[in-house]
Order: sequence, then C-alpha cells, then structure tokens
Amino acid sequence: MGSYEEIVALRRELKRPTVLHNNHIQVRMLLWRTAIRMSYVFKRFIDIVFSIVAIVVFSPVFLITGLLVKITSPGPNSINSAVCMSMPKHAKRNC
Repeated sequence: MGSYEEIVALRRELKRPTVLHNNHIQVRMLLWRTAIRMSYVFKRFIDIVFSIVAIVVFSPVFLITGLLVKITSPGPNSINSAVCMSMPKHAKRNC
C-alpha cells in the first residue's frame, strides 16, 4: 500500500476528466439530443398520418349524415353566419 499522499493523488487523478472522457460525454449528449429531436419529429409525423387517415375514414360518415339530414329535413343542413349575425340575441341559441 502507498502512503496517504499517494492515495489522495491517485483519487485526484481519477476524478479529473480526461479528454477521452469529455469527448465521450459530448458524444452521448449529442446522441441524446438527436434522439429527443427525432422522437418529436416521429410524433409529429404519426400525428399527421393518423389525422389524414381519420379524415379519410370518417369523411363518408359525415357525408352520409349530411345527406340524411338534407333528405329528412326541409331546411338547410348548415347555418349561414350572415343570417346568424342578423338574428336578435334571444334567437341565437342555435347559432
């Protein structure tokens, strides 16, 4: 065993980061940041794809519902905003 001073010097040497250690940390941080960015990009891509799929899947349902409303009721199946603005306050419940 070495003396106390040798042990303290060895501990200091082990605690001091080397160039290789710093580069390793920088590479890991760069990889982590890239992974985080890619996860955001992937999430955004999945959100857009699922939104488009949902629009394509549900658009026939909305179209059929609109046609059924148009066939079964005598009035229009949508409300014109200009008509809604000209109504008095107490009649705007449906706008």
